[in-house]
Amino acid sequence: MILDGRKISKKITEEVKSKVESLDKKPGLALIYIGKDESSKVYSKMIVKKAKSVGFNIETVIEETMDQESILDKIESFNKSDLIHGIIVQFPLPKDIDEEKVRNAIDYRKDVDSAGVINTGNLYLGNDAFIPCTPKAMTRILEEYNLDNEGSKVVIVGRSNVVGKPLYECLNRKNMTVTICHSRTKNLREHTLDADIVCTAVGKRNIISSDDVSRNCVVIDAGINVEADGMYGDVDYVSLENHVSWITPVPGGVGPVTTAILLENTLEAYYKNEA
Repeated sequence: MILDGRKISKKITEEVKSKVESLDKKPGLALIYIGKDESSKVYSKMIVKKAKSVGFNIETVIEETMDQESILDKIESFNKSDLIHGIIVQFPLPKDIDEEKVRNAIDYRKDVDSAGVINTGNLYLGNDAFIPCTPKAMTRILEEYNLDNEGSKVVIVGRSNVVGKPLYECLNRKNMTVTICHSRTKNLREHTLDADIVCTAVGKRNIISSDDVSRNCVVIDAGINVEADGMYGDVDYVSLENHVSWITPVPGGVGPVTTAILLENTLEAYYKNEA
């Protein structure tokens, strides 16, 4: 069965829009996208469209090239602006940019995708923190379909700081039994075949097929692979659609929920900063 991300996204977006309509001052979101990465470009367009639809003020910096000092200056101007409550920088940045400096230049109170070390550290310590949008979206999908059962065996394929590691923390908080696999994992299939839930976020097409998971498995695919003939996830959707119990499509799965979560996090930042 299909895990309908668009349906969940609509629910979250409508809730955010309803709350924004009652505010005298509108939440502000700043987006910085530098480069030519196709996945980031797709996500950026979705963010702008959704933010406008709920009544946010949105500011964008969209350039193919920009030097590091200029990027840091833009971030600092957004940090100081009373009209901006959330800041998101699209990664990866061009190779000549020090991503660590950029991440940590964002005021942690406006770091709505948890890019910097303050929110990341608080997340792992169990303190109040913004949860990165994609892991939070993947967790929300499981919640909305009542699939976030305690003790469930979850295998995450991918150990990035952006998705894999924070997703581990999100699911661990729900008392699920979580294993992270990666490019050096031996016998990946042995892990995925034993899983109740498989989550992927590696940006590599067809890494999981029907031979790799059981029929009772739930598959959450956060991969985005933009090719000439369309957009694809990490898993072989054609072989899995009628094989597993639940699966997210690409597009239409994790992506729309991730965008909606960004709006939700920005509204949360608004309430914290305007209180």
